[in-house]
Amino acid sequence: MNINQDHTSRVFKISCVGFIVYGIFIRLFHFVSNRSLYTDEGYLGYNLLARNFSELAEPLEANQHAPLFFLWIEKLNMSLFGTSEYALRLFPLIIGILSIFLFYYLCKQLEFNQVATLAGMIVFTTAFPLVYYSSETKQYIVELAATLCSYLLYYHFNSEKRFSALSLYALSGALLVWFSYPVIFILVSISFVHLLMLALQKKWSPFFVMAIVYAIWGISFLVNFAVIILPNSLKTNTIVDMWTTEFAPLPPYSINDIKWYGIMIFKLFHEPLNLNWTFLESWFPYPLLFSFLGLLFMVWGTCHYFKKKKEKLGLFILPVLIALIASGVHRYPFTERFLVFLVPNFLILVCCGVEQFYNKFSSYSRPIVLIVIVWLVIPPVFTSVKDIIQEEQFGGWKRREIKKGIRYLSEHKKNDEFIFINGVAYSFQYYNKVYHLNWPYAMLWNGDKLNNQVGQKAVLDDIYTKSSGKKFWVIVAGDLSEDVGANHKDQFLHFFKENFNQLQYYKAKGVYVGQFSHK
Repeated sequence: MNINQDHTSRVFKISCVGFIVYGIFIRLFHFVSNRSLYTDEGYLGYNLLARNFSELAEPLEANQHAPLFFLWIEKLNMSLFGTSEYALRLFPLIIGILSIFLFYYLCKQLEFNQVATLAGMIVFTTAFPLVYYSSETKQYIVELAATLCSYLLYYHFNSEKRFSALSLYALSGALLVWFSYPVIFILVSISFVHLLMLALQKKWSPFFVMAIVYAIWGISFLVNFAVIILPNSLKTNTIVDMWTTEFAPLPPYSINDIKWYGIMIFKLFHEPLNLNWTFLESWFPYPLLFSFLGLLFMVWGTCHYFKKKKEKLGLFILPVLIALIASGVHRYPFTERFLVFLVPNFLILVCCGVEQFYNKFSSYSRPIVLIVIVWLVIPPVFTSVKDIIQEEQFGGWKRREIKKGIRYLSEHKKNDEFIFINGVAYSFQYYNKVYHLNWPYAMLWNGDKLNNQVGQKAVLDDIYTKSSGKKFWVIVAGDLSEDVGANHKDQFLHFFKENFNQLQYYKAKGVYVGQFSHK
C-alpha cells in the first residue's frame, strides 16, 4: 500500500512539475514570437510613449483605463529597455509566470488532494486567456495575480498578532488596489468574511485589530478612487456605451434577461476558463460544446463548501456576487477579460468538486474516475498545443499583423503618399513613431459619417484634401469577412473600394493594406 502511495505521489510531483515547466515554456514562446501589438496595446503603448510618470495619472487617450502602478511599471520598463514589444510585455510575462506558482501555493494552502491540485494546475498553466494575457500589454494578468496575492496574504496573516506582521498585511492590501481595480471585490470579501467569523466566535480583540487593518485597505482604495478611478474611468460613460450588452440585468425581469445568465455561463467556461470544447465547432452544434462537466464540478464544489466550509464559500463566492452587483449597476462588465481576476475563484470551486468526485468514486473504479477528470482538462491542453503549432493564429480575432503591413508599405510606398487608417489600426501610430517612419497619416474613425451622403461627402473632401488628389494608402485592422455589412471594418474598406480605384493590396492576419487612386 505504501509502495502504491509513493508511486502515486511521485507521478503527481512529476506531472505537476511538468505542467509548471510547460506553462512557463508556452508563455515564453508566445512572448518571444513577438507578434504585432493588438489595438488596445497600441492605445496604451502610445499613451506610455507620449507621457511622463505624473501625466499617466491623468485621463488616458483613446478611452484607456489602467491602474496607476501598472502604468508606472510599464513606463519604467520602457525607460530602461526601450520601446519594443518585449519591453511593453515584460511585466505581464513576469507576473504571468509568477502566477503559476501563486496558484499552486493557494491549492496547497486549501489542502486539496493531489488529483484536484493537478487538475487545477493543468487548467491554470494551459488556459488560453491566461497564456495570452501573459504576453499582452494590458493589466488583466496582473489583476489575476492580485487576487492570488490577496488570498495568500489572508491565509498567512489572518491569525497574526505581531505588530510587524499586521503592518505588512495592511500595507500589502493597501498597495494591491493600485495595481488592480477589481481586487477591491476580493479585499472587501476577505474583510467581511474574516470579521464575521471573528464576531461569531466572539474574538473581539483580534476583531478590532483586523478591523483597523481592513480600514487601511479601504482608505487606500478610497484615495485611489477619488484621485484616479473617478476622474479617469468613471468621468464619462464610455464603459457603459462600449459594454452595454455585458452588464448583468439585475434583477432579471424578462425571458431575455434570464437568457443573459445562460449565455454568460457558457461564455465564462469559454473565456476565461477555456473549458468548453469550442475547437470542435466545425463538427458539433455550439451548445453541445459547453463544459457540462466543468459546471458539474463547480456546482459540486460550491455545495460542499456551503455544507462544510462556509468560510471558504464566502471567500470565493462573495467576490463573484459583488462583481455581478457592480455589473448590474453598470459599473463593471461581467465578461471575458474582465473576469480574468476571478479565474482563481472559479477554478478553486472546480478543484473542490473534482476532489469530492474523486473521493466518492475512486474506490469503485479509479481508472474511470481519472478518465473523467482528464476529459475535463483536454480543451485547454489541446488549445495550448494548437497555438504552438499554429503560432501565426495565436490570439484569434485579436491577432492583427500591423508590422507585416508596415513592411509591405516600406517596400511599395512613396514618401509623399498619404495614409488613412481605421480606428482599430491604432497600433500603426505607435509603430510610426517608434520606427521613426514619420509617414503622414490620418485616422478616420468608424462612425456615422459613412452611413449618410452628407457625411460621406465630408469624408471624401477630407481624403482629397489630405492626399492632394494623388495616390494614397489605406490600412484597415481587424478581421474582414468580405461582406459589406458584416462589421464596421468591412464597411470602412468598402467605402474606399466604391469611391476610389484599388491599385494594389496586401492582406495578412487581421490587417489589410491597399493603394488607391482618385477616380
